[in-house]
Amino acid sequence: MRKYYLTFSLAILGIAQFLPVATTTAQTWNAVGGGINSTVNSLTTYNQTLIACGTFDTAGSGIPLNNAGSWNDTAWSALSTGLLANGAWAGAIYNNNMYAGGFFTQAGAVSANNIAKWDGNDWSALGSGTNMIVYALAVYNGDLYAGGGFTTAGGINVNYIARWDGTKWDSLGSGVNGYVQSLCVYHGLLFAGGSFDSAGGQPASGIAQWNGSAWAAAGGGVKGYVYTMALYGDSLYVGGAFSKAGGHTAKNIALWNGSAWTALGSGTNNSVSALLSFNGYLYAGGYFTTAGGTPANYIAQWNGSAWSALSSGMNSHVLALAAYHTNLYAGGDFTTAGGTPAHHIAEWSSPTAIQSLPITEYPLQVYPNPSKGLFQLRIRNYARLPLQFGQELKIKGTLDIYNMLGENIYSKPFVICNSPFVINLSSQPAGIYFARIVAANGKIISETKVTKIK
Repeated sequence: MRKYYLTFSLAILGIAQFLPVATTTAQTWNAVGGGINSTVNSLTTYNQTLIACGTFDTAGSGIPLNNAGSWNDTAWSALSTGLLANGAWAGAIYNNNMYAGGFFTQAGAVSANNIAKWDGNDWSALGSGTNMIVYALAVYNGDLYAGGGFTTAGGINVNYIARWDGTKWDSLGSGVNGYVQSLCVYHGLLFAGGSFDSAGGQPASGIAQWNGSAWAAAGGGVKGYVYTMALYGDSLYVGGAFSKAGGHTAKNIALWNGSAWTALGSGTNNSVSALLSFNGYLYAGGYFTTAGGTPANYIAQWNGSAWSALSSGMNSHVLALAAYHTNLYAGGDFTTAGGTPAHHIAEWSSPTAIQSLPITEYPLQVYPNPSKGLFQLRIRNYARLPLQFGQELKIKGTLDIYNMLGENIYSKPFVICNSPFVINLSSQPAGIYFARIVAANGKIISETKVTKIK
């Protein structure tokens, strides 16, 4: 019997009354609105749109974008006059605004050094910005963190990483001694990855963790460089250009469980530039053409134990990954995806569903709700799900938690059954979080929201 693996994810999408569950897993690559005329470096969802940042001029039929543009499922739009002059490399959502980082001196009509805020209508600067390129952005403990090739932010010495509290810039101790190219929050800590070998004056090879007041190494780190990070299961996954992690062979990708490093099979044959946890898989994009020894042209998926390709992949590098609505989007240097024209951005989508499950018949119940942190969740009418779902929900799934900023704040494997299961958000700030049950084929069975109070 064919098995349907499920993922429980908390996502920031509206609840539909009837959402399809397909009985087929066939997926295809599609172009996105005529594409973009040059490289896409980052993809970020904001206000029900997908924001692309990179080193490009136009999209679609020639719409001027200047390194930043918005896709709404139908058409491309400019973000004012964009970012001038050399491009953008990072995007993040902070306090309901979109922030872009890169190597520019102007955002829209204002001067902005390498980092700027987009509020949906206009750009604004973050003080005097940074003195060099910004490669990475993340939100941690209510502040926006930036990493890159800069040594000053807001006119103060910061050494490649800095914190913006909404008003001013601050340093993270003595910072690190080399470029920061990735930032990610895991187990209540901020992880920075890049090309450095010390953090806060202490040895830290390619990756380090910040607890809000001090730096520490992540085991033995990696032998090489870290370009990207993402949460999957209950581990932090790290990609880049490295040969070892924690002293063990790990080709360009590895996982950190909080105490030890583990390789992902035989890894990839070249560097990993982007990682994304989505619909029960970990997706990796980069410069590689094999993953786990299997041909996978510049993009692959990991199911927790093995690698597989996404059709025939791309014809060149994948540098950015994002989930938008119910599909996976990839950006980079490529001009074809799955053998069809797709200029620098493509969508990995499912075919039209042939079976539908009404969400209202299989709601995800949460109690108490609101709560100060502890929530119990269960699927009501579990036993009445169609056989292939009801019987096989007992196999291992994954619980992923996202906050309103789109950050994956918690992820843990567990066995799904009719019994309630508990999540603990006590360490998270008060606010709204979203719960969704998704089959491995990307179709939704149920979803709801939870509210944490002080």
